[in-house]
Amino acid sequence: MVGYLGNPRVLLRNPTLPDEEKFESGLFPLQQTFKYLDTHYTAAIPWEAHPQNPSFNGGIDVATGMLDWSAASGNANNSSVVAFYRYAGWLFVMPGDIEESGWLKL
Repeated sequence: MVGYLGNPRVLLRNPTLPDEEKFESGLFPLQQTFKYLDTHYTAAIPWEAHPQNPSFNGGIDVATGMLDWSAASGNANNSSVVAFYRYAGWLFVMPGDIEESGWLKL
């Protein structure tokens, strides 16, 4: 039997990043598709089933951080969402494409 995961869901994005930084001119089909995905798959998830709830995800602690666009020095990469996962004494960091100057501020 093939499983079905359903439509993708955006769990977290940096709301301070201006549209022109995310989608540029919006004139090209790829930019239009990205804008559609970015704006149509946001979903509220109850805490009982939320990926950041350690009781739901096998005891993994999840934390996130991001710089406000105004603190990102005009660099969209530095406004990336950074995710931290901690489990059994190990820390895994998913930094997106944040750059050194963004790390220092975050």
